[in-house]
Amino acid sequence: MNKNNINIEGNALICENCFAFAPSGVQGQVTNPYTQPGVARLSPNGAFDFEVRPRKRTQSTLIKKVAHGRLSATHDGAIQLTLKVFKTEGIDILRTLQREVWDATQEVEV
Repeated sequence: MNKNNINIEGNALICENCFAFAPSGVQGQVTNPYTQPGVARLSPNGAFDFEVRPRKRTQSTLIKKVAHGRLSATHDGAIQLTLKVFKTEGIDILRTLQREVWDATQEVEV
């Protein structure tokens, strides 16, 4: 990705949940194509800018994986258990959660 500022003239189409831009003419390769999450701002006078927001990566370390989740050590010194069971799985959810909490926490050192 080109880290330099670029200026491209063209036409923009702004709808409720859509933004499209077409350059005025063929410009050659101005930048490498990419997709980035971020925040788009449209001011009342029509000025548009986009600020890239870096993707937040996980800051935890896996301790143990269980069928419906994981037990992790977080960057702030905590132990975190995440479980997710769908109602449509057709299992006894309470018993499944109890069993997986037990399985996940058996190897935790206090």
